Amino acid sequence: MPQFHKAPALLISLALLAAGCSGGSTTTSSESAMAGGGSGGSGKTIAMHACEPQHLVPSNTADSCGSEILSQLFTPLVRIGSDLKPSFGADNPDTVAETITANDDNSVWTIKLKDGWTFHNGEKVDADAYLRAWNYAVDPKNAQKATNFFEHIKGYQSVVDGTSTELEGLKAVDPMTLEITLESPFAPFITMLSYNAFFPLPKAAMDDINGYNEAPIGNGPFKMDGTWQHNQQINVVRYEDYPGTQADMDAIEHRIYEDYGTAYNDLRAGNIDILEDLPVEQVASYEADLGDRVYENPTSNFGFLSLPVNDDKFKDPKIRKALSMAIDREAIIKAVFNDTRTPADDFVSPLVDGYRKGGCTSCDYNPEEAKKLYDEAGGIQGPIEVWFNSGAGHEEWIEAVANNWKQNLGVEDVKFQSMIFADYLNKLEERTVTGPYRMAWLADYPSMENYLSSLLGKDGASNYGTYDNPKVDDLITQGNQAKTLEESVKLYQQADDIINEDMPMIPILYSTKFSGTGERISNFSLDFGDHVEILKLKVAE
Repeated sequence: MPQFHKAPALLISLALLAAGCSGGSTTTSSESAMAGGGSGGSGKTIAMHACEPQHLVPSNTADSCGSEILSQLFTPLVRIGSDLKPSFGADNPDTVAETITANDDNSVWTIKLKDGWTFHNGEKVDADAYLRAWNYAVDPKNAQKATNFFEHIKGYQSVVDGTSTELEGLKAVDPMTLEITLESPFAPFITMLSYNAFFPLPKAAMDDINGYNEAPIGNGPFKMDGTWQHNQQINVVRYEDYPGTQADMDAIEHRIYEDYGTAYNDLRAGNIDILEDLPVEQVASYEADLGDRVYENPTSNFGFLSLPVNDDKFKDPKIRKALSMAIDREAIIKAVFNDTRTPADDFVSPLVDGYRKGGCTSCDYNPEEAKKLYDEAGGIQGPIEVWFNSGAGHEEWIEAVANNWKQNLGVEDVKFQSMIFADYLNKLEERTVTGPYRMAWLADYPSMENYLSSLLGKDGASNYGTYDNPKVDDLITQGNQAKTLEESVKLYQQADDIINEDMPMIPILYSTKFSGTGERISNFSLDFGDHVEILKLKVAE
């Protein structure tokens, strides 16, 4: 396999995917996206591959397509450094928090904001901007996808239940100081503040939130240039009054593609400057096509098949374990991913404190034991429907998984249900999938809890399979309230052990992201959220 240089990327990633599905989103064709013409961008304008976001209101953006755009339009309170610790204040000019302090048990947090920050319309970024945004995110009338990120704040449940309109634990001590009181101690809270759900909102957003979704007004280094051109492009220009680091480029064209292969051809031809996710099927030609303009970026991206555990076909843990043990992960990764992935063997990423090699005891390839469990449980009657988003390279590996089930378990019929990413997310949120469904998760913040609560907690925002085990929830809660992070990890691992016995998801692989750039680009890297570190990027004329 070709040797690629490592981008100075951070190892844990925020987002999505959050809600989290990784880079595999899809949208429209290169031809419409290329309406601006030219080779990449012109002068100090660059062109980047993009995929169609689901939403662009920060508290409603749970996909990697939207969060990439928001990472340029907004500046967070804190960022996560290469040491996986929060960075802010004088240590990081591209953060809004001046100081962040907590009381002795981590239940009350005080955030002093830097002065001089404004939104792109000139409004001041003050404490009210955060109160406005966070209360809007929690209000059930607004149906925001990131509502659960605020569940630690006192009064959250009262707002969700409709007995209160504002978070009791969220106060403006003065115009530039926030005080956040939590329902109970939660040490990882400071790391959560880097996530896009905690971005501020200007008053203008409240006047017309639907219009705001089409042209967000942020506080970041770039501002919208026009409105979101759905399935075509999103353009941004440098915000000259930005008080942090000024970007090297004047403008960015985010060109929306339906297919990564098409985007790769445009990168090779010089029609775009950055493609964050090179199509894995082209790995053999990376070096010949791009030379040293290929970057290998370790990420916390964890790919898996989740299961609708309340469906009669998948209620028995023996069935779920059999489906997992019948999968030859190493063979699939070699044949489909050209050894650019690693077989998953736990329910969290190896880059998160608390991961244990072999934590998933049903992830080893064992076709004999798989068939035994499958037969003991009576097998699956009728077809197995596998759900995934199209256009992102998932077809081949999912077909390989289906072949494993046919060969090793005697499954006679596997049907595929695929659709574009936005529609796929809608199906997951509606809980209408009827079989194993592809997901991936990037850590929103560097804690094992982020995987377990979001994906497998009873009220987890991305627990689309409706897994529910009170013992797991109780151990996660105990971990959240532990006095030290070390104690937290031990409790999270106990929850992980129970999940291992229940097997509500099938870990498949851990990802490495390969990115490519055009000849004009240098100093390329990815940030904590797997977004291009746009303020470090250098662009030749």
